[in-house]
Amino acid sequence: MTSYYYSAKKNVFIAAGSTLLETDAFTDAVPVSNKIFAEFFIGENDGKRRVPGTDGLPSWEEIPPPTEDELHAIAVQEAENKKAQLLAESAEAVREWQTDLLLGIISDQDKARFIGWRSYAKKLKAVDTSTAPDVTWPDKPAV
Repeated sequence: MTSYYYSAKKNVFIAAGSTLLETDAFTDAVPVSNKIFAEFFIGENDGKRRVPGTDGLPSWEEIPPPTEDELHAIAVQEAENKKAQLLAESAEAVREWQTDLLLGIISDQDKARFIGWRSYAKKLKAVDTSTAPDVTWPDKPAV
């Protein structure tokens, strides 16, 4: 008895008895053995991905290396993440000094540190991450 069907059009497995098999979306679904299901659904194949084969059954295909655009997008996302982390660190550094400043009880030394961190935060916000991985980061202020 077949437990699973495979749709090459959708590149998915469907359990036997599923109402999905009655829809127009899966008219190409063919029964597959538990061995094929285990290999292509449960199993993993390093460096390869499941694709529909020319015979209508699943097969493995080498995963192509990322394109230049994909590598750039990854680098930009990493730079955005770093920027967010540095801005959060900056906000935490000045949190207590903001209250002291509002209350007029900040020391001259803490006020100078506060200004240094706020200047740093403004420079961080201006960082252009679209140039990643070649991003110029401002120096952190002295602690």
